[in-house]
Amino acid sequence: MAITLEACPDAIYVPAHIWTPHFSLFGAFSGFDTIEECYEELTPQIHALETGLSSDPAMNWRLSALDSFQLISNSDAHSPAKLGREASLFDIPMSYAGLYGAIQRGEGLRGTIEFFPEEGKYHFDGHRKCHICMSPLEAESHGGICPVCKKKMTMGVSHRIDQLADRPEGLEAQAVSTGLLDILLPVRDLAALERAEQNEGEVTRLSERYGVVGVHMFCPSTPDAAAHCRNFAPLYAIPEEAATGTSNGALTYYLYSRGLTAAGAENRFVQGEKMGKPSEILSRLTDGGDGVKVQVGGRAVLALRCELL
Repeated sequence: MAITLEACPDAIYVPAHIWTPHFSLFGAFSGFDTIEECYEELTPQIHALETGLSSDPAMNWRLSALDSFQLISNSDAHSPAKLGREASLFDIPMSYAGLYGAIQRGEGLRGTIEFFPEEGKYHFDGHRKCHICMSPLEAESHGGICPVCKKKMTMGVSHRIDQLADRPEGLEAQAVSTGLLDILLPVRDLAALERAEQNEGEVTRLSERYGVVGVHMFCPSTPDAAAHCRNFAPLYAIPEEAATGTSNGALTYYLYSRGLTAAGAENRFVQGEKMGKPSEILSRLTDGGDGVKVQVGGRAVLALRCELL
């Protein structure tokens, strides 16, 4: 990589198939648990990672260490019959400069087209020649040893992500209510939250179809808050709202049910930043004999003092 960048400072370097067990960045046999261990002083030159067939975005979002990187997904050029199983979506000028901006800075990177990660031959643990394929839990119950040949099995992508992840599994979109029903939609980082663009027509149709107020998009577990949020309710003529207590109350329970906050803890939610109207919403959840309760509040600023006669 150093030779390439010396020859062409505008070259794009993307580690490919980062979870493949043999010889990839995070593969079970690579010996690297962090990007810095692998690339050392050249790590700042890497801005994107190609995630491979055997993982999907939700699996990769479990590693906070990947939050600052663009995640792309490509098909192997050496398998023309399978080309397009996975692809990256770009809304960019048809130029190298456009591609550079998307991969290095996320400008115009709209996401990826994903195949089922279970179809990847390295998704689960096993031995191909022994026709053995096991989930991480099954593999651990066998001590990682193949029941056929009695040799160590190849650790798959799912198991390897479990080893390195610092976030729980299962941050999926879900309709939750603590008063008003909203679709809670997690995104992987603050950059994704910032660049999200609402299709008001589609969100309105979605809200009507599922009987919800709208969509509450959030990035969880940031250094300064339980989550940063954006709220969209075009069905009720609210393109975006700066502070939504009911939605963050529902989000409090969502995070609690996934182990991302504890009963009795004060949770801070930041909303309205994209609108230039930042707000701070506080919540606390209790889980006692009378069930789960969520309190939502905030801080007030005295704006006007008057006396009614």
